[in-house]
Amino acid sequence: LIIFLQSGLPHLHIHVIIYIILFIAANAASIGFMGWFYTDTTGSLTFKGRKLDPPISWPQEVTFWVSIALLGTGFLMLEKFVKLYANNLLERSHQIQSLRDENKALADQIKRKNDEANINVEAPMQKVLSILQAMSSGLDSAGKEQMQFVIKTLASNKLYEPTIQASDVETASWLHNILDDNHNQ
Repeated sequence: LIIFLQSGLPHLHIHVIIYIILFIAANAASIGFMGWFYTDTTGSLTFKGRKLDPPISWPQEVTFWVSIALLGTGFLMLEKFVKLYANNLLERSHQIQSLRDENKALADQIKRKNDEANINVEAPMQKVLSILQAMSSGLDSAGKEQMQFVIKTLASNKLYEPTIQASDVETASWLHNILDDNHNQ
């Protein structure tokens, strides 16, 4: 049943109900046969077995059957939950994809409108980075390297993060730990 659940067998609930009924029926038939066959109290009958000691406890057997039925009901509810969850995931996936498509269409529409109206919508930082990039083309190799460091630093989100340069590893590690502790608080 678990393999059928994992593979997504349609109409699994019918299989579960059939398995429950067959299992309870087979158990009831074996208990009934034992009650019919094991009745010889003297041991002289060749076609009957010795009487069961202790005898079959019908309340225990009924409890067992009810337990099997409850187990099957739990499995049916698990199957229903898995199907609902899978459908929910598929629906969310479709919603996310439609939102992505809609977002792309809106971005394209904004770009077309900006191109038509000759509007430039840029963040000020992007404009600064573009100017610095243009300025770096006229510099020598050392100046270009420094300008690339400036552009990289401005483009990152670590503008105010200190650069630690210590003479030994333990001091640098201690400073990093102190800064990380202060940052996390």
